[in-house]
Amino acid sequence: MFNTSKYTNWYFSILEKYKTEKSPLSEQHHIIPKCCGGDNSKSNLVYIPCRIHFLAHKLLTKMIDDPVLNRKMHYSFWRMMNPQSKKHNRTYKITSHDYERERSYFIRDMSGNNNPMKRPEIAAKFSHKRPEQSAVATKRNLEYWKDKKLPILNLICVTCGDTFQTNSKKRICCDKKCAAKYRVKMRRLGDKERLDPHSI
Repeated sequence: MFNTSKYTNWYFSILEKYKTEKSPLSEQHHIIPKCCGGDNSKSNLVYIPCRIHFLAHKLLTKMIDDPVLNRKMHYSFWRMMNPQSKKHNRTYKITSHDYERERSYFIRDMSGNNNPMKRPEIAAKFSHKRPEQSAVATKRNLEYWKDKKLPILNLICVTCGDTFQTNSKKRICCDKKCAAKYRVKMRRLGDKERLDPHSI
């Protein structure tokens, strides 16, 4: 699976060093990638610093000659360069040459028939409606907002005196017209009256 180049020797020598050491900024790495037949056993896992993790994936792109597996290694290396979530925080620096090379590989692999979404069986999986998931999401949203929903208040407009309903305690006018009249009145009054709008 791996070729006999110098990159393979570097890869295993680096990982052998960090089998005994564990840094505070360590990340879990599969020695044999899962797409290449690796598993989640302890013998196949090693905790390495994030910078070494980046270098290990860079070496993997040079260690595999099989075109299908090599494409997967380039894709995993490309994902390490781009944040995948808000918690995805990297401390290493990405060189412009690495970024340009992996970007070109990504465009090549995602263009034409190589794009997974171009395959009918995968496109159908994401395009059809899933009402059961929509029902679960709706129920979850209702439960989330149940405690956060503000109560409806019955207030009296300070301009026209009509009763109106709102969930904001700061609102004092029933609509925009009354709010405009109230602002005009406030400009004519002094600071003393402006402190208590309900005294008008």
